[in-house]
Amino acid sequence: MKVKRAILAVAALLCALALFAALRGNPFVDRSLCVGCEDSKTACPVEAIKLENGKARIDQDKCIDCRSCAKACQYRAIRVPQ
Repeated sequence: MKVKRAILAVAALLCALALFAALRGNPFVDRSLCVGCEDSKTACPVEAIKLENGKARIDQDKCIDCRSCAKACQYRAIRVPQ
């Protein structure tokens, strides 16, 4: 029983960490609006944005939440949670 509880506790902790990361407010790409112009990629000071299949993708582990990418995106494809 103790092993089962420990496994459930670890699983709950991992879920909580994933939720926290998702809600922390970093910019994200609305891929339906992204045209792959590279403006956001150029604006990122930490090179957290790469193009994949012609669309921007933000590496959330590298992102410092400076929002330069959102300001640079003229198509409003990069959003910042409120």
